[in-house]
Amino acid sequence: MGAWPNEPPDQKFGRGPNHPAYFLSWHDSRRFAAALNEHVKKTGQGAASFRLPSEAEWEYACRAGTATRFFFGTDERLAGEYLWYKGNTDPAAPKPVALKKPNPWGLYDMSGNVWEWCEDYYHPSYEGAPRDGSAWSQPTHEFVILRSGDTGLSASKCRCANRNDHRKPEERSEDIGFRLVRGGR
Repeated sequence: MGAWPNEPPDQKFGRGPNHPAYFLSWHDSRRFAAALNEHVKKTGQGAASFRLPSEAEWEYACRAGTATRFFFGTDERLAGEYLWYKGNTDPAAPKPVALKKPNPWGLYDMSGNVWEWCEDYYHPSYEGAPRDGSAWSQPTHEFVILRSGDTGLSASKCRCANRNDHRKPEERSEDIGFRLVRGGR
């Protein structure tokens, strides 16, 4: 895509081509999706519809048809085969992607490594959540949702249902990245 528009001077994006994009705010991630959509349109590569996933979409993709704490089951001793977390990485920092086993749908690094922004604003419970899997787009709080976990957490904290609800949309950190989905809502 060329140069990132309005790149902040402290932007990191990752330590190499195989690292996740990180040190990006929710706003940065949404701007990146918009820039990618514009690039796809300009280059004639079809309909562009990249966006952050809703929290429900993120968890659905992470679980990959499973209903256990982790997409690989309940045995936490297997965590090292599937995710980066505090017990198998030192120092705690983002690691290259796709070095661990993928989930049953072939998605890598859905748990652990870096937190991933979701489109949803934070709500303390799921009461009143959209029933169609769309994002909770009406802010009732100053925070937005992140899912996954990071290399500073224990494996038990990187389960499929883990959510981080205390990040402001302008916040950047080495433990925050994003994942895009393609498709309309």
